Amino acid sequence: MTHREPTSPGTAVDWLLRSRTSGEVVVGQPPNPPILVWTLATGLSWFTTGRLRAALQTAAAVSLAWWSLDELLRGVNPLRRLFGLAGLGWLLESVRRRR
Repeated sequence: MTHREPTSPGTAVDWLLRSRTSGEVVVGQPPNPPILVWTLATGLSWFTTGRLRAALQTAAAVSLAWWSLDELLRGVNPLRRLFGLAGLGWLLESVRRRR
């Protein structure tokens, strides 16, 4: 049986934020294409109606799903993966509420 030191808050935070590839602390990254599409489509949908609004909302949902799944599966650290899970959960809940 091996002895492990008690986990300190710094260690847990380090585990949550440290990139598994570069070793750097990563909380946020520059916006990537799916988030830019989601932001633009969501913003424009607030000022439109009818089929255009529906198309923009669909584009926003697809781009958020793309970003969420990408972060969930390929996020550089656990925090980024949690962001992906949260985005996917939010998207699924918003779809459920619309029905």
